[in-house]
Amino acid sequence: MGCFGKYIYTLASTNYGLQTGWLDMSSFDPSVTRTLYTIVLNSSDKAPNLPKTDEEEAPKSKPDDSKKENKKDNVQKTIIDENGIFDRAVALNLPARNYVGLLKGPKNKVFVAESIPNSRGLTLHSYDVTKEKATTFATGVSSMKASSNANSILLSKGSNWSINKASAAKAGKENLNTNLKIKVDPKAEAHQIFKEGWRYMRDFLYVDNVHGAPWDDIYKWYSPWINDVKHRSDLNYVVDIMSGEVAIGHSYVSGGDFPNINRVGVGLLGADLEKNRGFYQFKKIYKGERWNPNIYAPLGLPGINVNKGDYLVAINGVELTSDMNPYKLLEQTAGREIYIKVNNKPSLKDAKSILITPTASERGLRNIDWVESNRRKVDELSNGKLAYVYVPNTSNPGFTSFNRYYFSQQEKRSCN
Repeated sequence: MGCFGKYIYTLASTNYGLQTGWLDMSSFDPSVTRTLYTIVLNSSDKAPNLPKTDEEEAPKSKPDDSKKENKKDNVQKTIIDENGIFDRAVALNLPARNYVGLLKGPKNKVFVAESIPNSRGLTLHSYDVTKEKATTFATGVSSMKASSNANSILLSKGSNWSINKASAAKAGKENLNTNLKIKVDPKAEAHQIFKEGWRYMRDFLYVDNVHGAPWDDIYKWYSPWINDVKHRSDLNYVVDIMSGEVAIGHSYVSGGDFPNINRVGVGLLGADLEKNRGFYQFKKIYKGERWNPNIYAPLGLPGINVNKGDYLVAINGVELTSDMNPYKLLEQTAGREIYIKVNNKPSLKDAKSILITPTASERGLRNIDWVESNRRKVDELSNGKLAYVYVPNTSNPGFTSFNRYYFSQQEKRSCN
């Protein structure tokens, strides 16, 4: 609510209907847009964006000091006139986009958060209600909170926090010092977390009887285990198996204070290697089926020209033999250009030098290879009559995969 309690600002959509069935995958594709509205609460008040004349206004007379009212008696009250309130909804001039949140501001100002595809965080717009004009206040916003008087805004961007004047044209660059420390009794904390997990399942499950589980007894069964907890993974394990007594799907336990581990990233070639004649030989090269934009195959690009049966004889100028671990030479190379030497025979002589960029993960490469191998096998065994449709899950990736495999093979007689 803004503008001294005269208005309520809200976002509304006229195309949300197709996403109301949130559990149906058919709701994934339609995009939702919203625009900004204001509702005039009192029937005697006016819309904040009424037309204004460009004529000069007569100077206002100074108030008579002798007739000053008591400030306590002059506090403005919010009056809501329900009669005809739907007719006092006003659409403000703001292009329909994927707005996801509102934040109150000082007089005649409201902040609108927009989710922009392929952008990190939210873009926060400062909207002048009287001018009906939006300007970018901040980008990359993770969360936001306005002070009670709407004069200040607390913003978080990733791990940084800042307090900003709501009247400013843009958010400032100065961050708050949030390097805070607190002493914790780990054993007491673990017991508290366990009890809160137990209580949360008891109080917020969709049914009151916890699926018939003797919940008070279950607390007594598992709470002594917490005395032996030495690591956050231990605590998560006990909370998880305690929750498992409810016997319900989609119940997960994760997160917490885990130690920071400095991992050594290893670059991967997207290939299977085998030892042969004193060197490593390419047994299989994963190409990534090339039409997948999110799957990178280091050896699958046209022009790389590395083939099954070739020998990997050197990495970054170091000769590689079969008594060595090839991944040791690939430490900290993921996403970085390196040279490898490849030969069609087990020798450094006449080997060709190739510039490649190793990947940090081969999971997508190997998964799509398995899927496509299944599709080709079904196509071969059925003489082209059957389709193979891969649906990995019932979320967005599953819907994308279904559309990709089903409609590209819809001329087939059947599918599996």
